[in-house]
Amino acid sequence: MKRDKSFGALLRKIDDEFQFIETEYQACIRAMKLTNSLKVNIFDFLSHNRTILDYLAQEITLYCSLTPKKVYFPIAPKTMPKDVFIKKLNAWFPGLRESRPDIFNYLIEIQHFYGNTWLPEFNKLVINYKHIDFAPQSTSGYASIFYHFKGVGKPRGSLEILVYLHRNEKATITNLITDGGLNQRTTYSAIEKLQSHKLVRQVTTKGFPINKYYKLTKKGKGVAEHLDLVDNLL
Repeated sequence: MKRDKSFGALLRKIDDEFQFIETEYQACIRAMKLTNSLKVNIFDFLSHNRTILDYLAQEITLYCSLTPKKVYFPIAPKTMPKDVFIKKLNAWFPGLRESRPDIFNYLIEIQHFYGNTWLPEFNKLVINYKHIDFAPQSTSGYASIFYHFKGVGKPRGSLEILVYLHRNEKATITNLITDGGLNQRTTYSAIEKLQSHKLVRQVTTKGFPINKYYKLTKKGKGVAEHLDLVDNLL
């Protein structure tokens, strides 16, 4: 690709932004206050991901019979039928269907017609994000997230998370909140404590969309195995 260096630089920046945003978001949740800085950082993150797609579109034009005047990565809105999108795709990338039918068909297969609804949702978010405020964050009804045993503070949810990960191998924050019956603040606090004791580690997938999972460390597996046994006995 002509833009290998640009791709590499953007992917590294996106990875760094994702880590920073997550840390900043967790801090906002703990403080129960969302900052304008976080909103700007998320917008930049989304824009950079969109730029990656447009770089790909520029590469695709190398296989066209005519170079389009304006090039964007093709994304069909949810309301657009498949046949209409195919006609537009022919117009956007003239000659691509004949020169590279594999790429042409791939661009169709990743659209919402085949269940890939994340693509138009992502595009809508990028376009409208600067006009969208954060969804309301619930901060009421939280009990104290610490209890004390021999003077050591332990976030509630730590034991549940260890047992859950032992039974399911890996989990996202959403899994832990939904399946574990924990609230958001408790879950984040417990994960942070477990990571500090090297019982749980974070795994981030490559590519897009980026997914993040939590898994037990070797030390965590040893602890969780005993907890799971006790839970089954009781």
